[in-house]
Amino acid sequence: MKILILGSKEYPLGSNNGYDPIPSGGIERYIENLVEELEEYKDVEILIMTRKFPGISCREKFGNKTIYRVKWIKGLLLRNPTFNFSSFLRSSILKFDIIFCVGVIASIFGVILSTLKGVPVIHHFSGIHHKEAQYKKGIKRMLHLAEIVAYRFCGDMIFLSEENENKFKETMKFLPRRVHIIPTGININHFSLVPRNLLSSPLRLIAVGRLVEVKGIQDFIEALIIIRDKIDFIVSIVGEGPYRKVLERVVEGGGIKKNIVFEGNVPPNRVVDYLRGAHIYVLPSYSEGLPQSLLEAMACGLACIVSDIGLPIKHGETGIVVPPSDANAIAQAIIGLAACPSLMETLGKNGRNYIFLNHSRQIWAASIYKLSRTLILRKLNYRKLKNNPESVNDKY
Repeated sequence: MKILILGSKEYPLGSNNGYDPIPSGGIERYIENLVEELEEYKDVEILIMTRKFPGISCREKFGNKTIYRVKWIKGLLLRNPTFNFSSFLRSSILKFDIIFCVGVIASIFGVILSTLKGVPVIHHFSGIHHKEAQYKKGIKRMLHLAEIVAYRFCGDMIFLSEENENKFKETMKFLPRRVHIIPTGININHFSLVPRNLLSSPLRLIAVGRLVEVKGIQDFIEALIIIRDKIDFIVSIVGEGPYRKVLERVVEGGGIKKNIVFEGNVPPNRVVDYLRGAHIYVLPSYSEGLPQSLLEAMACGLACIVSDIGLPIKHGETGIVVPPSDANAIAQAIIGLAACPSLMETLGKNGRNYIFLNHSRQIWAASIYKLSRTLILRKLNYRKLKNNPESVNDKY
């Protein structure tokens, strides 16, 4: 079974080596973790399309995994479409049994390849891009049209939770033909519950993600300005991106420069060290699939404050849910948790239990493997039955 993976702008993570000032994010971590698990299946061959960076080969093969690196053009609005177009051209001369796409532009080209090659396509839900604040009105309209074309008429969609699915339907006013809920998995054994003195001062908060407008870090900072005279706090902002200078100006103007540390890019295996040292994790995004850092924070037993964007968090049970783009709501949530350490502890324990029950990496990869086999078999049998109604194919 050959699986073509589209949409990873950097594989493996770290290969960019600073060449592109806009860092990779959760999509790349998702794909890297998925590939690592799928490599364990001996009947699977994985073809990965990613960007070409200086000093790295255009094609590399490791075991049952082949990495193809393609040309692209720098720039926030150009890098994604040019990379995915190059990926499409390179993929069009390869043989594969199924396509796995992450991101709407990758999904558009995945649909075209699916039609040309006669193979199934799976879309992974990674957020509703036309709602992201960093794009101008014209770009948003184009993205909205792309999401309709990519998701409505062709392929199977993987949502990461029922909340994801409901949010998609509420915003897009339709659902793809066939949907599957397969929560992202993490390597649970990497995350241990660290005893925390929840009464200690200062309160330690953390946010993890690319520094772009859609991540809502500006709202988190505005919330911190609101509470600066009410609570003693220290904040770690883990991640890098083009919005950093804007955020730094807001921090300085708000008089909280001494309270906030911009940690920059941190290797994925070191993010857990920052999580273990925190009391509260904050995710103020406007659009997400299911961030890896949220799962990791919950696995570490942190109390989490998240935007109401379709994440699988039960308010008051496994976390605190606030409206998107609402700095005051974030501020009140932080004040409430700081005043009630027992609630912080309960949310952390409940969140950790939820992760252990629902987000095993092995179960996640096995579900995608099983779905891929099922779709390939369905396509093969359809062809056989079309030509010979008495024929079936059980190759997979």
